[in-house]
Amino acid sequence: RFDRVIGGAPGTGEDSTDKEASAAEGSADKKKTKKKGRPLKMEICSGTGEWAVAQAKADEDVADWVAVELRPDRVYQTLVSMALQDARNLCVVSGDASVILGQHVSPESVSQVLINYPEPPLWSG
Repeated sequence: RFDRVIGGAPGTGEDSTDKEASAAEGSADKKKTKKKGRPLKMEICSGTGEWAVAQAKADEDVADWVAVELRPDRVYQTLVSMALQDARNLCVVSGDASVILGQHVSPESVSQVLINYPEPPLWSG
């Protein structure tokens, strides 16, 4: 339940936290309705998210984005970048892309899936 996320104790009845949760859920439903029909674009192996954040910002009135990354340190970097650049139409998913796509994403729900060729870091020595 949403009230657990914002700190309400489950099963305590109608308190201010439950009211806040209901209001927030209603607000979230309205936001979903506004975005219905927008294309969903997904970058697989998004790294630090630099490209995904830039694309999401460019598409902020047009499409929603999902960045899928395996490494938690890179997911964190993407989240920081999202927050600093206010990329509200981007969601970051941490995990194995083959599992996420195979078990949690229906093919018809995504309009584009992109995989960028990685530029490996330079090593010396």
